[in-house]
Amino acid sequence: STALIKPGSWVRFPPQPHMPVIKSKNENFFKKWSRDMAYVLGFLAADGALYINKRGSHYFELQIKDLLVLRKIRKSLGSNHKITLRKKHKRQSQLYRLQIGSKIMFSDLIALGLMPKKAKTMNFPSVPKKFLTDFIRGYFDGDGSVWSGLMHKNRVNASKALRVTFTSGNINFLNNLAVALHAGLKINGVHSYYGNAHRLIYATKPSLVLFKFMYNKPTLYLKRKREIFQKYLLA
Repeated sequence: STALIKPGSWVRFPPQPHMPVIKSKNENFFKKWSRDMAYVLGFLAADGALYINKRGSHYFELQIKDLLVLRKIRKSLGSNHKITLRKKHKRQSQLYRLQIGSKIMFSDLIALGLMPKKAKTMNFPSVPKKFLTDFIRGYFDGDGSVWSGLMHKNRVNASKALRVTFTSGNINFLNNLAVALHAGLKINGVHSYYGNAHRLIYATKPSLVLFKFMYNKPTLYLKRKREIFQKYLLA
């Protein structure tokens, strides 16, 4: 017999089995140089991590404060992986994390010079000259900073100044970065060590050269850092 459903009554259907979301990514992303690939590689060199878990799965990840640029990086990677929020202590800013599992992409990153526990052992990759601007901008967005303000502001001869700083736990990486920038842009920086990190610091004139170099029709970049350069130029 056929059961009749009374008008206005609710019908309960059996629960549907959970369908796992198929996670996608472009596993050829790091095999061929492009502007986006160079930027993402630079960002990973600064703020990325590679690791193998207990089950032997290979992962790479980014943990950064800026959600918008992380979404753009995810799109460039052809990924639909979830971006998670990592809440930190009250005095620390929150971080957004993108984690992607791929043995192929992991191996490609190793071949390019990255490695697990890279802080003091990472090699400066052999970046084609055409894509150096994007790699440098990616590293700058990850482990660089820019300051704009007045030098000697309490004196009569106060003047506006600009400072670009690259930071790394690896002195050899910073030395190779300095060599690359001198060869391509003819600029020199000053090495310093404080806060448990090595720093490569550029004064106002070379910082302006770096600005023009890094933001030559950029595809991916942190808006807030670019705006500091622009504020200096408009002051």
